[in-house]
Amino acid sequence: MIKKSLFTTLVVMLASTLVSAGGLEPGSASGALEIGGYADVMYQNYDANESTFVLGHVCLDLTAELTDDVLVAAEIEWADASPMANGGDADLVCAYIDCALGDRATLRAGKFLVPFNVYNTQLYSADVAKLASVPFVAGLSKWSETGIQVYGEIDTGSDAGLDYAVYYVNGLEADDDGEVVKNNDVDLNDSDKAIGGRLGITTPGGIEFGLSGYKGAYTADGSNDVTMLGLDFCYAYEAFEVRAEYVNTEAEVTDAGDVEEDGFYLQGAYKFLDKYEAIVRYDELDDGGDSIDRVTVGGNYTITDDLTFRLSYEWSDADAGDGVVGQLAVRF
Repeated sequence: MIKKSLFTTLVVMLASTLVSAGGLEPGSASGALEIGGYADVMYQNYDANESTFVLGHVCLDLTAELTDDVLVAAEIEWADASPMANGGDADLVCAYIDCALGDRATLRAGKFLVPFNVYNTQLYSADVAKLASVPFVAGLSKWSETGIQVYGEIDTGSDAGLDYAVYYVNGLEADDDGEVVKNNDVDLNDSDKAIGGRLGITTPGGIEFGLSGYKGAYTADGSNDVTMLGLDFCYAYEAFEVRAEYVNTEAEVTDAGDVEEDGFYLQGAYKFLDKYEAIVRYDELDDGGDSIDRVTVGGNYTITDDLTFRLSYEWSDADAGDGVVGQLAVRF
């Protein structure tokens, strides 16, 4: 399985180098291929597991502009970030085409990270995330969907900013146990599609908040829907930042009624002496009766602009228990 996936990844990489590049916006064509990415190595020592070193992620970003208004991009990842995982595999995180429709709208088609709250699209990468562990409510981190999206900004005529994203995609599917799973690249069982979007507001005072929604069928016969509601918030002032996200998920289950899950995280961070940052986060998840929570305290040291060392301790009633996590993350 790993060999097959790696072979597929290499083919995609070679094809992407002919048409791809990363992090550019339509309207500023450079005519050059850009290749970058990030990687991280972790040390994990949880109560319920043996201490171990983990090659967390190795991600390759490829992007290029075909014209001033057309951008092609892809992200390929090898990941094994779970303390209980026995091996990793290569994955095509996203591969899409962006076409500018004007100053305020861009059409995106292909496989893309779903703009649900902000962690999934802006904070997931190891070189950007404040802590090595992923919040419980971001369990669909690197949640990708295949379909179309329109995103952009709205001119408010004031100092406040307004951005939006709406999408129409294949939707999630259930596995053999009835659990909702991600990465439904091809609809083989259910032709019904999912719809969703996010509306974000930025104030002149440094406050950002957003509202996200998602709804679509997830069972093979298309009879049961999953509905998601998300709220995200951020306040930043000089070296201080507070961030929070809330997610509520409700899945229709024929025999057992609706199954509801909700959770949130609240995180504070403070930078000092240029290269240091202190972080504390509380997150909680209730999956319809069983609730888990976690408190994480950590510190980051910026070795260079592209290289960061993180160390944190977690108090948690999740299966892994309490533990220490160290991480060295690099952007290249």
